[in-house]
Amino acid sequence: MKHLIIILTLLLGVSGVSARTRIAEDTLTIREAFINLPLDVVEILSRSSRLDMLDYLRNGEMRPVRNSMNGTSVVVAPATDSLLNVEVTGSSRISLRLLRKGKRTIAACISTLGDSQQACDSEISFYGEGMKPLKSKSLFPDLKIEDFLDFGPLTSLSPSERKGLLALIPFPTFELAFDGVSTLITARLTVGTFMGQEDYDRLKPYIRDRRLYWTGSRYRLQ
Repeated sequence: MKHLIIILTLLLGVSGVSARTRIAEDTLTIREAFINLPLDVVEILSRSSRLDMLDYLRNGEMRPVRNSMNGTSVVVAPATDSLLNVEVTGSSRISLRLLRKGKRTIAACISTLGDSQQACDSEISFYGEGMKPLKSKSLFPDLKIEDFLDFGPLTSLSPSERKGLLALIPFPTFELAFDGVSTLITARLTVGTFMGQEDYDRLKPYIRDRRLYWTGSRYRLQ
């Protein structure tokens, strides 16, 4: 009987450790997400540079650090326990947001290229336990030009005129941005940078920004 009690005690102890380990593995912080973000996303920022940026932030500073392109990178506001924005270069930036998916925490990363001279274009990626990449298609909709054009139910445009307006955009570029206080994302069509002014003036009255909300399992268009 003593042997049975000892065995049960050991099993319960192992079970408790295992449960605590699972909880620990599921605890993803914005710091851990940034430090362990795959290098292909922030390849010019070494791990030590990222650690320096976070240490500065912890001390209330947003101090630039050197990157591998002989430039500087810096954390910019807003920066919270669940959101981190970083200007990697003058024309590239990333934004990290923690999300709850069921009982787990995952990280979403928006990577944007572009500036005042180049149309901003964003990509979003998702990461789970150990910052392993998740399939973005199951977590974020495939945005199309039509999602950003509102011709309205009372418009006098004919189907052929609508088709002609859509044809003005050779390829779509979108800029994504996390809301500062919620999990909402704003999506903006950025084709005006490379379109001719006359064509853009024809299209502009119908362009609208879109918002996407987190359902708890994926992003959807509002």
